[in-house]
Amino acid sequence: MTIVVAAVAAATALAPPALADRSLRPEWGECPAEVAAPGLDCTTLSVPLDHRDPDGRRIDVALSRLASKNPEKRWGVLLTNQGGPGGTGVDFPAGLVALGLPQSVLDSYDIIGFDPRGVGRSTPVTCNLTPEQESLGNIPPYARDAADVVKHARHSKRVAEQCAESDTAFMLPYTSTAATARDLDRIREALGEEKLSFLSYSYGTHLGAVYTTLFPDRGDRIVLDSSLVPAGLDREGGRLFGHGMELRFPDFAAYAAAHPEHGLGSTPVPADDLRRPVPRQPDALPRRNLARARHEPAAAARGNRPAGPGQHAVQPSPRDLQRLPLAEAGRHLPA
Repeated sequence: MTIVVAAVAAATALAPPALADRSLRPEWGECPAEVAAPGLDCTTLSVPLDHRDPDGRRIDVALSRLASKNPEKRWGVLLTNQGGPGGTGVDFPAGLVALGLPQSVLDSYDIIGFDPRGVGRSTPVTCNLTPEQESLGNIPPYARDAADVVKHARHSKRVAEQCAESDTAFMLPYTSTAATARDLDRIREALGEEKLSFLSYSYGTHLGAVYTTLFPDRGDRIVLDSSLVPAGLDREGGRLFGHGMELRFPDFAAYAAAHPEHGLGSTPVPADDLRRPVPRQPDALPRRNLARARHEPAAAARGNRPAGPGQHAVQPSPRDLQRLPLAEAGRHLPA
């Protein structure tokens, strides 16, 4: 489901000035080799660790930009977020181009990517995670029984304790959706824009909703695709995540059956079979093909991530992008 938000009325406390002095504008340069792409520039922006204390300790937010090359059609800036939470975003503008972002959007906007605070090339929250812990991601493996629930709870507790004891523990009270939304407005300010547009998916939709709530007069075109519940990833959101998986799994089964190259079988699973117990050790399923199927059919896209509830592809298809209101924005600019 796609929701376009014009504005949501709410308080605008802690708001920075509407526009930044030109001397404070970020200086763009080459991107790191691992995210470099044609036309993509990178920089970092200093923001307050605690937005309630703007003169206190500061952290860095990593930014990227695909600048419009058509000044006559340029409308403004389009910030992007592909979800997570915890996903990097500086490579997302290039990923959108690879997926077929319409030329009208590229003409109308400077496409802006960013690593949210605590993530990637921004000032990170590391929690001293081991490679094994990092490989688990932010979605725990399926709990097949009560023992698995206890096992996952112990793992979560261990990670929480590591976070509290790590060198980046000072970031924890300030790593939130609200703080990231205020970072968005600092980005808008630094770019010298009165308003920003925002293209978001999955968890990014919650970030967009919070931004428009905090700053109802500073959002232009806000696109929320695959929206979360209003409270975000709380307990109810987690419960609905599982329900969404159950509803959409028959579609995945049909896809897998139609693509024998994944080695997952050729017969879609009947809906009633979804509720039957699954063998604890699915040795018949080749692990390599399972890993491959988890990331396709968008394996060629940059910034791949596991599908969320109700999703098969990890990124929107060009056809989906062309249905977005932003895709036609270039045709509706004032003369």
